Amino acid sequence: MTPAISEIKIENNKIMLKGTTLLSQQALYRTSLTYQETSLLQILKKEAGPGISLTFPVDKLQQTVPYNIDKVSFTLGGTSVKIKSSHENGKFRYKVKVKSIIAITEKFLEFELQDNFGDMEKKLSEGMKVAIEKLIQKFQQHKIDPVGFGFYARAFQYPLYKEVQDQWGKELSRALFDVEVDLRIAAIGAVE
Repeated sequence: MTPAISEIKIENNKIMLKGTTLLSQQALYRTSLTYQETSLLQILKKEAGPGISLTFPVDKLQQTVPYNIDKVSFTLGGTSVKIKSSHENGKFRYKVKVKSIIAITEKFLEFELQDNFGDMEKKLSEGMKVAIEKLIQKFQQHKIDPVGFGFYARAFQYPLYKEVQDQWGKELSRALFDVEVDLRIAAIGAVE
């Protein structure tokens, strides 16, 4: 597992959380994560408590006003993350399943929520799946493992992991990931 530290900035004499800095195994800077990517990292690390807020686009609507009309914000309730590892065709493979109950907190699009819970759940699940896949690709591109996927490889494919442990970042960059997200709407707050 490679290190990650909080990125902060001082604005108007106040300390503000900006995101996360990801480091190599040698503690060298590799890349930064946005606030939302940081939340997704916490989810993957199973460190996310209830109340994390995320925003995803759910429709490809024509933007005719000066603000985003295709986004939905929600907070997570209880979240379950299951990660399984295997080794196939010379590569490690991971199945990542994320399940959560959510509360919609804000929507900008023209979408009747009450009658379309199922559609909204599918769209938000797909949005979060895509965001997690992009985040994992970012880890692979920089050959870092801030989630700790190496722990799963070591636990379940120890002989194969032992052979590559000194170049784990490079090995993880070749790994295959299957991500599945299942979000269920439990509540709708003030959404307009």
